[in-house]
Amino acid sequence: MDRPGFSPREVLRLHIERVREQIEAGRRLQARLEAIATRLDTAGEVSVDDLLNTLQEMTIMERHYTPEQMDQFRQAGESVGPEEMLAVQEGWTALLDEVRTARHLDPASPQGQELGRRWEALTERTMRGYAGFPELKGAIARNYEQGTFEGVPGAPQASDLEFIERVKRARESA
Repeated sequence: MDRPGFSPREVLRLHIERVREQIEAGRRLQARLEAIATRLDTAGEVSVDDLLNTLQEMTIMERHYTPEQMDQFRQAGESVGPEEMLAVQEGWTALLDEVRTARHLDPASPQGQELGRRWEALTERTMRGYAGFPELKGAIARNYEQGTFEGVPGAPQASDLEFIERVKRARESA
């Protein structure tokens, strides 16, 4: 404190800034924990694997989306409601399982075409909540193009997307 140029005001400003950063980090953590609690509440009984997958997904999301985009995800979820969010999540779980067991099929087959129609309908249903957030929709698309979610259990993988693209091309050429 006896050093030349010491400014108690500057020290105080730095401490205030640090406290603001800690408060913001606490708010982000609170939002994350509330989102996880909501997912658990709507899902009912949850296994340890489901909880760990949810934590993994949330961590990946926070790494690849800005705090503003994370807030937009929250708003989009609120706009459709927890029941619809759960229904969409369950829809993707079932559809991804079916697609993964059917990727060997001819994309033009009736079963392949039905999977493609269901995929498109579920994608449309999923994106309803994002209608007011075009930049977020673009960020989601970029992350899938970059393979951000490759290896995440509940997310469509490149091989799933490739199969659905083959299904679409088969439909267009028919």
